[in-house]
Amino acid sequence: MHNLLNDSEHVAFLAHCEKNIHFKTNQVLARFFENPLHVSAFMAYVRAPIEKNFLFVSNLFREHFFNIRFVKYLSSLISFASIDYHRSYGKHLLRNQLIFDVPAGNEGDMSLGEFVSLQKQPPDNMSFILTPEQFCESIEHNALYKAFSMLSDRQKEVITLVYAVGLLDSEIAHIFGVSQQAITKSRISALRKMRTHIA
Repeated sequence: MHNLLNDSEHVAFLAHCEKNIHFKTNQVLARFFENPLHVSAFMAYVRAPIEKNFLFVSNLFREHFFNIRFVKYLSSLISFASIDYHRSYGKHLLRNQLIFDVPAGNEGDMSLGEFVSLQKQPPDNMSFILTPEQFCESIEHNALYKAFSMLSDRQKEVITLVYAVGLLDSEIAHIFGVSQQAITKSRISALRKMRTHIA
């Protein structure tokens, strides 16, 4: 193996770079010669242009060039994966918009989401809603009442805890001892089912 760069090799290499400006302007070569071992191997070939020295510096350059291509490939792969994820997530959001954005009645002065939010703030003479049964009984909108009634027991619990009690999916998951993803899936499925019954 070649020794690392000494002073005389360094001076000789700088002189060689002055004669061959592309050593500095070409990014691949410039990065290659940032490594003292590469400079030392190259200068050994300049001093003694034999096959052994040529093969040694050539192999170093091939390895360097492969690493550049491989890093570029990984960067592109990560970039495309990120773009695909965001596209997929955006489509998911568009497909699963909350049904509570639609008007609550023919007048259109209040959305279902606003209506459900009001359920979180009962009058002083009314106890807080803690169960699906209490939530269902508090719903005055007929179509929403029927749609909620069609849900499974677990879906009713999730919808109640989210829209009446105001808990996050992660908090509900902790209560039930399941993953947050399971609660989110249950909530989205419940909203879809309600939407089909309200439409």
